[in-house]
Amino acid sequence: MVDSSMQINALIVDATDPERLAAFWSELLGGPFEPDDEGRAN
Repeated sequence: MVDSSMQINALIVDATDPERLAAFWSELLGGPFEPDDEGRAN
């Protein structure tokens, strides 16, 4: 039997407004939105 389970460790999304997208996912998933020193979401 073959194990067909899959795990996603990272997802990269190109967005015109990355801060807004990060805030959306942060709210949806209940996690913090903490941009780094260069403004990238962590």
